[in-house]
Amino acid sequence: MNISFEHIEEELLKFESLLKQQYLSIKNDSYLDAIILDAVKIFEYYKNKTSISLTEERELFRNVIGIYDLVSKLCRVYGKKDFDQFTNHLEILSKSKDKLSQNIKSEVIEQDSNNIFELLIGSAVLEVTDNLFMENPKDSQKTKNPDIIFNYHGKKIGIACKVMHSKNPKTLVERFQEGAKQITRSGVDGGLVVINLKNTNFCLN
Repeated sequence: MNISFEHIEEELLKFESLLKQQYLSIKNDSYLDAIILDAVKIFEYYKNKTSISLTEERELFRNVIGIYDLVSKLCRVYGKKDFDQFTNHLEILSKSKDKLSQNIKSEVIEQDSNNIFELLIGSAVLEVTDNLFMENPKDSQKTKNPDIIFNYHGKKIGIACKVMHSKNPKTLVERFQEGAKQITRSGVDGGLVVINLKNTNFCLN
């Protein structure tokens, strides 16, 4: 599917309107605010055939596409009955200055980026179910349960989302075991551990 610059810009502005309907606004100087400005910049560059460096072009596209992928999923599921499960994550998305695009590296201290990974997975899950529960990212006891719980074909399924910040294979195994324990402890019928490797250079053969 071909995606035009106009469509990306329209989708981001549509999402801004969606946030307002959730009584949220995009904070000035937030990461999302910068991404929307970057999208407008890209559109203007190509509309006016302005020359930019290849390095700047790649960086702009990479950042914008990462957020576009997320907001397009959220726009598709907006209006479903469990969309309000995303409220706390959307608040983070609208205010955080952390690097939130899920196709670029983030720092260990940028915990908001980890929460937005949960939102990305949750938005994909909501496309196939109407029974979704998202753990509150602000809850200090959050690590005790899977990040996402939903019903699918009569079964309760849990998803533990993990983000790697180390190249150490041992750490990868530990994150997987941690997620598996969360799923088992929650009493769901089954589950998945979804691991984000964007911050590593793992080569899976």
